Order: sequence, then C-alpha cells, then structure tokens
Amino acid sequence: MRNGGDAVRICQVSEKGYFCGGIERFVFDAAAALRAAGCEVYGSFRTTGNADGFAVGFDGLVPWGEFPEGFDLVILHRAADPAVLDGWNRKNRTLLYVHDHDFCCPRRHKYTLLRRRNCWKPYGRLRCFCCAPVVKGESGRWGVPPFAAFERTLAAARRCGMVAAASDFMLEELAMNGFDPLLLHKIPPPCPGADPVPPGEGEPAAVFVGQILRGKGADLFLRAFARVRQPGRAVVIGRNRDRKLLDAVMAGPDLRGRVEFVDFDPEPWTRAGNVRLAVFPSRWQEPFGLAGVEAMARGIPVVGFAVGGVTEWLEDGVNGIAVPPGDVDGLAAGIGRLLADPALAAKMGEAGRRSVERFRPELFAERILKLVRD
Repeated sequence: MRNGGDAVRICQVSEKGYFCGGIERFVFDAAAALRAAGCEVYGSFRTTGNADGFAVGFDGLVPWGEFPEGFDLVILHRAADPAVLDGWNRKNRTLLYVHDHDFCCPRRHKYTLLRRRNCWKPYGRLRCFCCAPVVKGESGRWGVPPFAAFERTLAAARRCGMVAAASDFMLEELAMNGFDPLLLHKIPPPCPGADPVPPGEGEPAAVFVGQILRGKGADLFLRAFARVRQPGRAVVIGRNRDRKLLDAVMAGPDLRGRVEFVDFDPEPWTRAGNVRLAVFPSRWQEPFGLAGVEAMARGIPVVGFAVGGVTEWLEDGVNGIAVPPGDVDGLAAGIGRLLADPALAAKMGEAGRRSVERFRPELFAERILKLVRD
C-alpha cells in the first residue's frame, strides 16, 4: 500500500476496451482481481465499446495518449506504439505484460511465411527478411516488412521497468530477444472460478474457441473432425476473420451437417450445448493459451497440440490429451476417444478444474502487488 494507507492505484493500458478476444478478457479479469484485492484500477484504451459492460470493470478511464502521473503501477498490455510505451515509462512505474510475439517477430506470428513452420530463432533484420520479404498489413495489402518501426517498438519495450509473461516459454523467448532476464517475471493469468458446464441434450460437441486465423488452427480442427467417426458435432466459436481458410475443408462430404459456427461470445462454453471437450489446435507457438485454461475451469477436458506455453498446463492423460504439433490424425483420435467415452471426459474435466487452482485471481493479484511493494 502507499503511504497513509491509500489504495494502490493501477492503470491498465491496451488497444481495445471491449470484449473481443483473449487479451481483452485477461484485462477485464485482471481488473476484477486487483479491485477485489483493494486496488483502484483504471483503464486506458484506444477504442472502447461500453455497450458490452467492459468499462464497468474499472474505477475510471484515462484518455488514450494522455500519461498522468500518480499511479503505483501501469500495466501495458497490447500497446505496441513506442510513443505510448515511452509516455507511460517517463512518468510511472511500468510493467509490460507480453501476451504474444509482437516484440519478437515483425510478422507477430513466429512462424515462417512460406513453409508455415514455427520459428525458434531471435529477431534479426536479415534473417527475418529472408523468412518474410513481404508482409500483409492491417489494410490487407502486401508490402515490405516495417523493420525500422519494429525495432523502435522493440527498443521502447526493453525500456519498460519490468516485463511479465504467462509462461516460461515466453520468458525464454523474451530473454533470447534482448530483454534483461533480471526484469522478467512469470505471472500466469487470472482464471476466475466457474461452475462446471452440465451435460446437455443432443449429440456431444467438440468445441473450438478462438479467432479464425491460420495460426489458431480452426481448419486443422475441422480436418481432424472429418476423420472422426463417433457421433458428435464440431462447434467453432469466434470471429470469422478468415473464413476462406475453412472453405476448402467444409466442401468435403465428411463434415456436411456436422459443423456449427457461432460468433464470438464472452461466455462461449454455455453456447454450444452438451460440450464434451475443447479442442486447441494451434499451429503457432502459443504464448500461453488462455482459452484452454478457461475450458478446464468449467470442467471441460482439452485435446490440443503441445505447442509453446500449452505444455505448461495441458497434462496428457490427466486433464486432456496432448498431441504432437500438427498431428491431425492424433488430434482426430483424441477427439474421437473423448466423444466415445463420457466417463473419461468427465474424469479429465474434474482433473482440469483442480489443475487450474494455481491460476486463481487472488494469486494473480498477489503477484502484481508484490511487484508494487518490492
């Protein structure tokens, strides 16, 4: 606490102030955990959407681009603008929380453009140019990678007072890319407790929750499900940013009438109906994989590729089934096994609920407050 017993004042900074993905859910749940611990929590967002109730999770909002003093800690989430990073760094103690590969890869995906293989090397202008001589910008147009802008952002990120990530995998990647190991902290995300999702009526569902992007592997999920012969449904919950990715898969006869698409929902696990398992088929090296942990908190076992930070929470044969990266046949076998065996799925689901106890919101708040006091 600050002198005089005043509440610790924290500001969270991120691009989006509304529910649209895992990072935004993280920011909202982090605010709830810190407020429950007695902190005052403010937010600063480039864009907001008050209609979905996101803003009510904060004690107040700071206009984007303003950098007031007086916060005990500023947590920088998705804010890859050097001016924003440096603006907060100059006036407050900062913690950069790294959710993805933004500061380690100019393409942000951390896999090669041509062969779609995961990259294990640190950033280097020549190396990265050979990997991806052109990149697609936010406008959808292809162009030369913005190496100079990326390097300015990387330099500003390294100037932050502290840096955190959810997994040892990401901490190792950050150290490999020039971040001071003495400033790195492992802080797993807050995962609020929730009631188990009860069995529903109709065929059991294997559910994918995430953005419809190549790296997230929704197409690999559907390719695997096409090989599953047990009765069941495939449910894809997420924003349809790249439905072309799925068109070729959906054209085959093995998926006809077996797949449902649902737009993003803040509470996805109650939308699908009779959820038997969650599928986590990421191509890229997941920095953590919050959607999988959220599924386990609801008593839902996970079948997924053992990539990146996923290996730190998915225990093969305990709370789900871990499959070698890219092994579509193995993914299909894991899905089929749990669809065919509800007792095994329930056993793994209960083990998952126990395993996510280490991600309780109060533990997240304790770790943040320890950084404030140290």
